[in-house]
Amino acid sequence: NAHGFDEFFGFLSGAHDYYSNVSDGPPDLYENETPVEPSGYLTDEITRHALGFIMRHAGGNGPFFLEVAYNAVHWPFEQPDRPPTEGEGSPPRPLRQMPDDSMPATRADYVRMLERADRGVGEILAALGRLGLERNTLLIFTNENGGDWLSRNAPLFHRKGTLWEGGIRVPLI
Repeated sequence: NAHGFDEFFGFLSGAHDYYSNVSDGPPDLYENETPVEPSGYLTDEITRHALGFIMRHAGGNGPFFLEVAYNAVHWPFEQPDRPPTEGEGSPPRPLRQMPDDSMPATRADYVRMLERADRGVGEILAALGRLGLERNTLLIFTNENGGDWLSRNAPLFHRKGTLWEGGIRVPLI
């Protein structure tokens, strides 16, 4: 909110758990300036808040700006729709995951996370269409870096965290 946004839902740190409020530091999920507890998978929560924002502002007196900043697909690689008891009684996956971890994530986890973010973008686009806003909306889709170790960046070389093209080239649609 201190940076000019009227509303905020999200986190301020880097890696953030998709089911709990665990991050790189103290609990870090906010609605405006109020700490909140997650009630579901974080990607779905971000989509839900984005849809609510669109509904509240669609019939307003002028244009509105919405930035939807998913953390998917980012560590920890936690797939959506995890059974509620999974992870209970065992140590949680670390926030930063690498191929040599004792419990490495899989490409299937990564793909399911990406599909959930893709579904969220589709829900946002559908809402704009239902409200007749798609012809008067500028939509920009981009990413902060190249794919991580579970992605396939071919034909680009390497991945996130490097200065090779696979690490710094990002989509911009």
